[in-house]
Amino acid sequence: MKVIPNSVVAFPERYFNNNPMLEKFIVTRLKIRGQATVGVRGQRFKEVCDILKIPQAKVVGKPTIYRGVYFASIERTTRPKASKEDAINTMRQKYIEICSGPKLGKAERLERDIRSREMSINQVQVDLVRRLRALEGRRREHQALFIGPQENPEVKGAEFDKLVAHPDIESVSIYEKTINVFTGPIYITHNNKVRDIGRFKIELSINPTHYLVRMHNLTRKVRGCDHPHVNANGTPCLGNIQECIPNMIADRQFAAAVSVCIQYLKSTNDGGHLSKITDWPLKAEEKRKDGKKVQK
Repeated sequence: MKVIPNSVVAFPERYFNNNPMLEKFIVTRLKIRGQATVGVRGQRFKEVCDILKIPQAKVVGKPTIYRGVYFASIERTTRPKASKEDAINTMRQKYIEICSGPKLGKAERLERDIRSREMSINQVQVDLVRRLRALEGRRREHQALFIGPQENPEVKGAEFDKLVAHPDIESVSIYEKTINVFTGPIYITHNNKVRDIGRFKIELSINPTHYLVRMHNLTRKVRGCDHPHVNANGTPCLGNIQECIPNMIADRQFAAAVSVCIQYLKSTNDGGHLSKITDWPLKAEEKRKDGKKVQK
């Protein structure tokens, strides 16, 4: 089977049962042709086949109703025979599940569901950017034909100058596919206390295919999160800015999008936390001349 790197390959779920080594590869669960399946990234297809002991040549990728998802039709009727090591690992996982009780299994199912929903939301946002950009392109063509010349490029140059002068930005790097912005320390004031969240790399996708924005904490993680509203892989829960960010990126208003992202990182709300704001460290203290401690 020839695999497209950015695609998802859906295997019958029964091939993954009792094989905890494969759990880390799962990115989604889908119902295809009435059959329960688990999806893995195309880049991990070879590794999965090696663990399942399935020759890649015996796997046929069949298109599905889901865009970019292919069903792995395997030309054999029996499951691969598990090795002694696999059997031991299976028993080990069962022992952990029995000792941990139902809470562990429920937590794992919820985590898989969260990952699946995040992936769906990201894909919808990416598709929205494509559609908005196509619409804006048609509008600009119409404007050029009937109204006048395009916007002066120097306007965008002024936007960049303003961006690099932003007090919370230390540097900006522009690549073929992304704009990377490195911030200074990000602080959040909550209940009259200043929390030190850390320095960030904000990564904006110029022509989104898999995501719009990532926010990576370069200083620390708390409870596996990069920020009270950003998960471990830098995906933010955009909340009330989830509508404006796709529009800004679609319209190539990257400087404005960066400013909105920085303001997002410097704020928090009482609901929807991935980690509690009180879990994050206080801003470092210094002594006044009178000996009292205050926050910097």
